[in-house]
Amino acid sequence: MTHKPSSIPEPNHRCLMDQKTFYKVVDSLPEHIAVLDHNGIIVYVNQAWKTFAQENHLASKNYCMGVSYIDLCNKTVGAERDQAIHVASQLNELLTGKID
Repeated sequence: MTHKPSSIPEPNHRCLMDQKTFYKVVDSLPEHIAVLDHNGIIVYVNQAWKTFAQENHLASKNYCMGVSYIDLCNKTVGAERDQAIHVASQLNELLTGKID
């Protein structure tokens, strides 16, 4: 059973698709996708993200949902650290309105 977060707003006149369709589309994509709220908190991850997490023994019961993506990036170690720090910086600037 897939966990569907309650923090994503229900569809309204500005939405292009309903929530169920959105999840189906995101889950069908092969890329590892995390959906973030306006604070950068992970509110949903797709099946590719979950599969990657399971294959790489991610130590998170809920695939990091409810966690700040910026914090995750800033805690990255190893070969991907520089790229993750850059992503965190850019995401922070986007969320604070410094860039579009």
